Amino acid sequence: MAERVAEFAIARIWPLFDPQSDERSSPLTQRVLADARTALGAEPVQVLAQSAALHRELESLLVSFRVRRGCGSWVEVLNVPWHGLALSSRQALHRAVMRNESKKCRKVTRADEQHALELSAALRNRPEVSDALSRLSAWVVRAVAAHEARHAADLRGPRDCASCGELSYAQRSELSAYLAAMGSPGMSYLALYQACESGVHDGSANGIAVRMLESHLLPGGCQADPGADLTERARALEKELFGQATTIRVPESFPSRLPLPEPLE
Repeated sequence: MAERVAEFAIARIWPLFDPQSDERSSPLTQRVLADARTALGAEPVQVLAQSAALHRELESLLVSFRVRRGCGSWVEVLNVPWHGLALSSRQALHRAVMRNESKKCRKVTRADEQHALELSAALRNRPEVSDALSRLSAWVVRAVAAHEARHAADLRGPRDCASCGELSYAQRSELSAYLAAMGSPGMSYLALYQACESGVHDGSANGIAVRMLESHLLPGGCQADPGADLTERARALEKELFGQATTIRVPESFPSRLPLPEPLE
């Protein structure tokens, strides 16, 4: 689970810190970032913002090679790792530049290669980047742990839900777990963001549970402002539906850092 959470944190939460992210205007994103600043501190958040911008610039540069007019070879990297270009990608880029120079083509130039390598090195050679991402992943896993802790409790004995109507056991279980995480101080907005990212429009147990959450807690949808009292409203809804609100306390011994996917070479 830890590896999947780290991948989610890197792929979906890290880009939110980029000052030029399109999602920065979302009220929910702003509340997630505010909680992140409280949980992680100013310095790691600054590193996350700077490195997310570098990563986005590197991705944009690689995309520009594909759409650039003119003759020559280019390189496509579908998913740029958090640490920049892997050795195989750097070698492929260099080969493309060499072929282009021999044919007098400018699809990808030596200057482009140098720019890509500098951006990649700025991500790879700064230990504070991996440390900040490790801290971010550990923060994200706390919300997942709260969600899974409620699931574990429900397995021992599912809670009655008089107002859940035709919801199946799986759907009630997801609803219970989401509310428990959203009712945990410091994790509410992150848990809501994860719920919104889980497939809000599909017919899965997750999707149906999230739609029910939306109708009660976020009638304007995931792009609307969830308000400053989400924790209290989530706990009130959990108590209304299931008879009591869950109190989940993450132990002090919980890791403050999570291992990241290993750099590929």
